Formats: sequence, C-alpha cells, structure tokens
Amino acid sequence: MQTEEPASGVKATAKRLLKDSGRFLLAGVKAALAGPTTPADFVLESWRQGQRDLDLEAVDLWQLVTDCLARHTAPCADKGVDLLLQQGAPAPAVMVDRGRIEAVLHKALESARHACAQNRPLRVRVALEGGRAVVAITHEVDGAPAFDEPSEAVLEAAREVVAAHGGELTFERADGGSIGFTLSLPAAPLGPS
Repeated sequence: MQTEEPASGVKATAKRLLKDSGRFLLAGVKAALAGPTTPADFVLESWRQGQRDLDLEAVDLWQLVTDCLARHTAPCADKGVDLLLQQGAPAPAVMVDRGRIEAVLHKALESARHACAQNRPLRVRVALEGGRAVVAITHEVDGAPAFDEPSEAVLEAAREVVAAHGGELTFERADGGSIGFTLSLPAAPLGPS
C-alpha cells in the first residue's frame, strides 16, 4: 500500500485550481463577448437605456466619415472587400453629437462589411443633396448573405439617434443584390444665426 506524500497533494490541488480558474476565465470572456463589443455598441446601448442627451457641435462630415473609414480599412482588406470613398458636392458641416453619429456610421459600415461579397466594392459616398448632408453606404452581396441586416434593436437605436439630430437613416435592399444605408442630416447653418 502506497501513501500519498503531502507534496503530491499540494500538486493535485494546484492543478485543480488552475483548471478551475481557466474555466472561470473562459466563462468570463464568453460573458463579456455576449454583451456590447465595440465602442459603437456601447454608445447605441446607452441610447437604448435612456441616456439620450446630445452634445451638439459643428462637425466636418467629410472628416468624420474618413476617420470612421480608417478604422474599417484593415477589416475590409482582411475579408477581401474593396473600400471605396466617393465624394459628390462638398458636404458642409453638420451640427451633431460626434460620438453618437460616429457610432451610427460604424455600425452601418460594420453591417455592410459583414454582408459584402468578397472581391466586391463597399462604396461610401458623401455629398450635399437638397440642403442635406448625405452619407450613402452601398455594397453587393452574392445570394443571401450570412449577415445581411443589423439587428433590429441596433437599427432602431441608430434610427432614433439620427432622428434626434433632425435626420433620417434608411436601410434598403435593391434588386440585383445591392444593399445600402443612407444617412441624411441637416446641413449646419453658415455663420452666426
């Protein structure tokens, strides 16, 4: 009959604790990933939870869009999606809460990137149309995309954020496999009012 040495009991306990801590760590990571995962998710979730104050400032829409696109360039390249920026008539400044509108743009770009067919363009156009600043995001899909629409709750929060700015956010699926978001905001007035 063999008896267990005290050192081997400590070793077994240490192994069990290490294994348990690994399981707890994995469970914590899974829980964290199940919630909002990007800054844009947190901004839109805070809106859904009732934090709806706007901190308005004059923002150059072209610069805001290019800043957002810079964060999506690498993920688009990883997926094999061509990210193309097109400028129409120069878009004026807009009076917006930069963080909120940036979150809307990020979620629209993320949704478009996920749904865009590989080796196809994801086009972003910034323009002035009828006194409104417009950002149009369009992309092509092959058949039914795996992730062709943002979740309804996120889309509704994004629409509410844009509406609070006097604008409109639309999501459309066109014939021929094209999907797009259009963000329309009132142009900021020129000079003091």
